[in-house]
Amino acid sequence: MISGFQHTISAANWQRVNATLMDSLDLKFNDNTFTTTITNFSTTNVQDPPKMFAEVFRTLQPDGLAMFPMEALYSSRHDT
Repeated sequence: MISGFQHTISAANWQRVNATLMDSLDLKFNDNTFTTTITNFSTTNVQDPPKMFAEVFRTLQPDGLAMFPMEALYSSRHDT
């Protein structure tokens, strides 16, 4: 999955985008690093979702945006 996206990044010549594999419970980024974070599929596959959310929000800048698109889709399918 990561290598496919790395290929997309290279083919599109995106200079400020990267794809990195790491533990979502121990992100190797400083506090307040990102303005936007997009997390797909993680809360359905991680052992400690609250810890993962804490890491995502720790790395967001104040007033940053966190998006969890798969979880919204998953919830809407199973809440009906």
